[in-house]
Amino acid sequence: MAFDRYAAICHPLRYTTIMSTNVCTLLASLSWLGALGHSFVQTLLTFQLPFCNAQVIDHYFCDVHPVLKLA
Repeated sequence: MAFDRYAAICHPLRYTTIMSTNVCTLLASLSWLGALGHSFVQTLLTFQLPFCNAQVIDHYFCDVHPVLKLA
């Protein structure tokens, strides 16, 4: 998204050639892969935490901070 805005503001006449379909696909794929890698690492680190007893998280979503409090 930042590269898209940079290209639109700094190079408005060349925007359509810079942001081709291949570049848009590449940027979207890299964004998805980065998010997937980040969540995968967080999941692996969470599974390595020592949990004792059955405890309940008092939130409607499972965020990192309450999970770390339980460990």
